Amino acid sequence: MGNRSSVSTNSDNDGGSGSGMFLAPELQAKINSEFDAKILNEEWDKYRTVLLQRHQQRETNEAIREAEVKQQMEALDVKAKAVHGRLDEMTDKIKSQLADLEVELEHDVDRLSAKFEGNVSRGAASCIDARAELNSCYTTLKDSAECQIFAKKLEKCVTEALA
Repeated sequence: MGNRSSVSTNSDNDGGSGSGMFLAPELQAKINSEFDAKILNEEWDKYRTVLLQRHQQRETNEAIREAEVKQQMEALDVKAKAVHGRLDEMTDKIKSQLADLEVELEHDVDRLSAKFEGNVSRGAASCIDARAELNSCYTTLKDSAECQIFAKKLEKCVTEALA
């Protein structure tokens, strides 16, 4: 019945009780090897698929995180620019107020100088002594309360000189 190497009767193995088909050991080994290789390839493909999915998930997560960080940085940049804008406005406002005060002060000094130009020169000599005494008191004494007498004397002198 054909190839004896690949087909044998069941009677050889079973003691003659029936008939069947059996494969040669070489063919059986080849089939087993191909089956094992197929299983290994399937398992390897599954592993690669899982590995690629994990890699893609990591890349996706990284891209999401990078986008979030970029968005946060942009928000902080906008906030910082707003704060700097407000600070610049405050600085400009204060500079403007200082310039206004400077002009006002110059005007007041000019007005007072014109008003008391003649009076200051005649009373200045008597107030210089009181001023020197007050200055000496402040430099030599540690307690400024003791210098109140000299301060009142200078105040009186200046009031009289300007009156």
